[in-house]
Amino acid sequence: EIHEQCYKIRTAMLRCASWLSPDDTNGLSTYMQSVFQQVHESPAYPAHKSSVPSYVALFFLLGMESEIVASLSSSISGFFKEREASGLFDNPPLDLQDHSSSTCPIPLLPPKIALDATAAILQSSTPIFEDARNKLLQSDDSCEQLKE
Repeated sequence: EIHEQCYKIRTAMLRCASWLSPDDTNGLSTYMQSVFQQVHESPAYPAHKSSVPSYVALFFLLGMESEIVASLSSSISGFFKEREASGLFDNPPLDLQDHSSSTCPIPLLPPKIALDATAAILQSSTPIFEDARNKLLQSDDSCEQLKE
């Protein structure tokens, strides 16, 4: 119950942060990027995992759609590339592109966390996720990149 209340408070506060001017949110995206880096380096450490979907949503709302989609896309495709390389797929996906060579300012996430964050954006009825979903769906480039 307390965890759920903290989650609701955090998402509400982050949604409010999306309404501020870039000058008022100075350092916020850098902080969120550092959280992503910590999650990337220590995926088993749960301290920040629950906040990742909210941060993903906020990246969308701060106008960083292309950057967060590049991170999510590369993170998720990494999962399939690992399975393909180990022979777990008899027929690997044909359209898989190599995103690892691209320079993405937002650190990659473990694939499961990236998938969970993407699912939250696409499915949740929480206002911050609805706002982020609308931003995502309004961008053909972002939708296409995530689909790849």
